[in-house]
Parts: sequence; C-alpha cells; structure tokens
Amino acid sequence: MNRGYGAGGATSVIDGGSYFNGVYRSPGDLLVKGEFEGEIQCQGTLTVADSARVSGAIQAGHVMVSGRLEGQVDCAGRLEILATGQVSAQVLTGTVVVRDGAFYEGDMRMRTVPDGLPERELTAEPGPAGRPELSPVPPAVNGREQTEAPSLRAVSD
Repeated sequence: MNRGYGAGGATSVIDGGSYFNGVYRSPGDLLVKGEFEGEIQCQGTLTVADSARVSGAIQAGHVMVSGRLEGQVDCAGRLEILATGQVSAQVLTGTVVVRDGAFYEGDMRMRTVPDGLPERELTAEPGPAGRPELSPVPPAVNGREQTEAPSLRAVSD
C-alpha cells in the first residue's frame, strides 16, 4: 500500500474486523482496514482502506482515503481522497487530490498560498496562522448571483 510517500520501514496494520480506540503513534506508515476511534500520529502515510472507518484527530505525513474518515486532519503533505473515499473533516494540508466519485464535506485550509493566485482574492491582513486569508465570495460569477461559497468538484484524470 505504500505509494512512495511514507517514512520508510514497515507498515503497521489495523486489520479488517478489528476495532481500536485510543492514541496510535507510528514512525512509519499505517494501514487501517478495520475501525478506529481516537487519535493517530503517523509520520508516514495513513491509508484508510475501502472497508475502514476512521474517526478522530489525525496528524500524518500523507493521507490516502478510500474508506470513511471523520474528524480533524492535519496532513503535512498530500491528502488524496480516492473514488470510494468519504471524508467529513476539518482539514489542514499541503496538497489535496479529490478523485472522481469521492465525497468531501467540511472545512479545508492549505498550508501555503499557491504562486499565481490573483491578488484580488487575498485580504491585505494575514490570518491567524500568519498566512493570507481568502476574501469573501464575490457577488457574481459568470454573470450569475453567487449566494454561497463554491464547492469542491471532483474531476477525472
């Protein structure tokens, strides 16, 4: 399951049919096939398998989701929600990939503002973490009134 993101070494596994409740710390990768509730601190890649359900506070180098993930996610690198993945979370990540067919609901913040983002979309004052905050939703998009923030839309490769 290691897709080249992990810290190396062995992959820890929470097997299908297993249930874990508590704090799990891993210096490498973690593959969850069963059910997990609590806190995960994973320096490598956390992989949530198709059959898995993870709920809690997650801190990981990278996260790949093809099962269900709920809670808070602090991902230093890449968060990838695969086609069967369902994520309902508050997310802080470096990079995000949402595959066609995936589900995402929640708040998402990026660690850095990408180069080339138009200045009009940034406020003059930095936000709480010292990085610029996005401005409010513009009043009209393509000539139509915008009543709420735009949502993420998955696209195929």
